[in-house]
Amino acid sequence: MFVTGRRIIDWIEGLHARCRGRGWLLVWLVAVFACTFIDSSSCSAQTSKQAAVESKDAAELDGQTASRAAEIQRGSKTAKAGFENEDQIREKLNAWRSDQAAQAWLSALGYDNQELVSVQVHKPHGQKADLMLNIDSKKRGACQEGISIKLVSNPNGFNQIDKRWLHDYAQTWQMPDDVHAALKRFVGELRPEQVGRDARRTFLDEMPKETQQAILQFFSTNRQRIINYLFEGSGDYSADWLMVTIKPPRGEAAQKKLPNFQWIIVPTAKAAEFYGQGEVVISREGSLKIGRITMQRKGGDNGRHSANMLQFKINPVEIFEMDR
Repeated sequence: MFVTGRRIIDWIEGLHARCRGRGWLLVWLVAVFACTFIDSSSCSAQTSKQAAVESKDAAELDGQTASRAAEIQRGSKTAKAGFENEDQIREKLNAWRSDQAAQAWLSALGYDNQELVSVQVHKPHGQKADLMLNIDSKKRGACQEGISIKLVSNPNGFNQIDKRWLHDYAQTWQMPDDVHAALKRFVGELRPEQVGRDARRTFLDEMPKETQQAILQFFSTNRQRIINYLFEGSGDYSADWLMVTIKPPRGEAAQKKLPNFQWIIVPTAKAAEFYGQGEVVISREGSLKIGRITMQRKGGDNGRHSANMLQFKINPVEIFEMDR
């Protein structure tokens, strides 16, 4: 066991008294050695302590990395499930001559199966339309149809219809500067002026009344144009149709909540009209409601910057109520 620094100092003082002025060189050499010994012991202990701290930090970092990887993996599995659904629909449509479901879908699009010459389906990447159909019929000639597909397995679940960076919406919709600035705080691009329910962003109901009114006025005035854009998109790969397919849920209770229909196809214009019905209001949660459409900060993504994107969501199951 090492001798403590205090005991070494006492020992040196006693040695000095015994020497009575003789052998000063020896005394100082012993003192220097003792101090070096103390410093070395202290450094050794400090190094051991530092190593323990670094080991703990490394373990915590590994845990955080593993947690983030698991979160990303869960998100990838969810996205993959949707893509597999689109692939199955594409395969069935490409086999339209023998697939009865595909024939029913094409009929819902307004095509007489007896008049069809060819149907070719491909899946564009990152576009509003999940599937693009190139259809050739004797009566209508060559046509192109874009279909946006929503897979439903939860009767109370919500599905994203559009998600982009705020500046893209601001540019496309010619958003006023004050509304744009307010929504920057809403999504978290700008930190709150005063900390409220969330230190990262400001909910709409936490903003000044005049700011809330400016937001409501903008979305009310431009409601139809905004809703059409959310459902249809723009460009060559815009969506002409909304298709909702039901993935059979587990459990008898869940099955009773879902409609009996397994799929429905409606023009996106009608879907936009249906989901846009209702007032433009700020919800109790501090987000924006445009009829049946919810505008909110994307969130999630394990804290990555993409959590600050703006997204619009609907409950796809509600579309089955449209014809009731």
